[in-house]
Amino acid sequence: MNRRAAIVTLISAAAGLCSNAEAAELGPKQLGLLILRVLAYDRNLKARSDGKTASIVVLFQEGNQASESLQIDMENALEDLSSGAIISGLAVKVTSYAYANPAALDARLASLRAVAVFVCSGLGDAIPNISTVARKRSVLSFTLNTAFVKSGLSIGFANADDRVHIVVNLPATRAEGVDLDASLLRIADLYR
Repeated sequence: MNRRAAIVTLISAAAGLCSNAEAAELGPKQLGLLILRVLAYDRNLKARSDGKTASIVVLFQEGNQASESLQIDMENALEDLSSGAIISGLAVKVTSYAYANPAALDARLASLRAVAVFVCSGLGDAIPNISTVARKRSVLSFTLNTAFVKSGLSIGFANADDRVHIVVNLPATRAEGVDLDASLLRIADLYR
């Protein structure tokens, strides 16, 4: 099976976890699976890591109930899905972090040598700062909020027309040091 067929199959399988009745909401398990699948198609993943671990940070706003709830759900889903998983020869590690300010985020991402950050709801005002830090640290940014993608994060997910749409901000991915396989880009909605 060629890479394009493989990515379409993997993403379709992830989308298939969500029935048509659930089309209005993309759950944590589906999001986690999509994040792991997208990471597998980053040709620079190993170079952006510490060489042993693909560290994913779930970033949330402390005190924001929706953000904290999404953080718990995403951390649990990613930990369950990545238990024993190897992506590009790297073991997956998941950590949550409450956003405080750009300097603290920068220090946290640097110490973890993170390869990805999932940005929860409640952080809209901080997106420019989060984007700047993600670019500085070569960390691929994911979100469920496609408006955050237009504001500078790299990859968002949305359910529409009974299927999952992957929204990719190409300038942001390049600025974050990510090299996504063309087979993924062909099936994504691109924001240039």
